[in-house]
Amino acid sequence: MALPKIDLPIFEMILPSSGNPIKYRPFTVKEEKILLVAQESKEATQEIMAVKQIVNNCLPEVDVETLPMFDLEYVMLVLRSRSVDNTVDFSIEDPDTKESVKLTLNIEEVSVNTSENHTKEIRLNDDYMLYLKYPTINEFIRIMQLDPTDP
Repeated sequence: MALPKIDLPIFEMILPSSGNPIKYRPFTVKEEKILLVAQESKEATQEIMAVKQIVNNCLPEVDVETLPMFDLEYVMLVLRSRSVDNTVDFSIEDPDTKESVKLTLNIEEVSVNTSENHTKEIRLNDDYMLYLKYPTINEFIRIMQLDPTDP
């Protein structure tokens, strides 16, 4: 007898970097546990790897390793809003009064803003143009693992 297939709802979002629609599903309780375990480790690399794993699971048609970091962060916010709650409660400390201020953020209102003249090209002179690319999660992990004392 085959195991039953659990069907999760499929949604669609627009990637900020390309404007292309992608399909996604909310993360499950087991996947949320992966995030909580990584958070308890207090290691940034573990947390990033957990986010990578969750997003990879929830985007069946997208290679997460090719997504720019700001797309990945946006996707994670959308996943969290669909999976857990669309509001996040947190507190910050006022630097002047040292008083703790409690805030609530509706993550459905978060958006990626770019200027109209945004480009990934830098003209060096009349003959040379430099084409940039957005850093991906793997490049971000490599940067985090660099030793700042190594010349």
